Amino acid sequence: MNLYRIALISLILLSFTAGCKGKRSLVDTYPIEGTVTLDGVPLTKVAVLFEPTESGTNEVATGSVDENGKLTVSTPNGLPGKGAMEGEYAVTFIKTTIKTVSRPVFDPGTGGMTNQIAVNIIPKIYQTKETTPFTVTVKKGKNVFDFPLKSK
Repeated sequence: MNLYRIALISLILLSFTAGCKGKRSLVDTYPIEGTVTLDGVPLTKVAVLFEPTESGTNEVATGSVDENGKLTVSTPNGLPGKGAMEGEYAVTFIKTTIKTVSRPVFDPGTGGMTNQIAVNIIPKIYQTKETTPFTVTVKKGKNVFDFPLKSK
């Protein structure tokens, strides 16, 4: 009997999620556009995180930057280009490169040792919610934010 109930509940949940595919999210999100530059030069292949300044108010939205430095932000549920919920966010940046180190380190991906590590090359001030100077307020409608990062 328990196996039957589990199968029935799974079937109901599966049909519910399949029926919701492609529909509008339950929360309103607003588009965000902008640019990301470092010392006036467009940054490419950068991950941008919009983290709520107050815990429990909104969800983190993520953005990416194309080859021209143009920012596109996705909703918390992953819909590309749909933006973020209304509210205040601290904006942080991640751009990694592979660095070779002299002493091998543990690689959790392979379970072995490696001499290559991923390093965030964005200046440290822009890497955490606590230190970034960029705070934005997402409002109803279209939002445009430019982020002129400085290396020094």
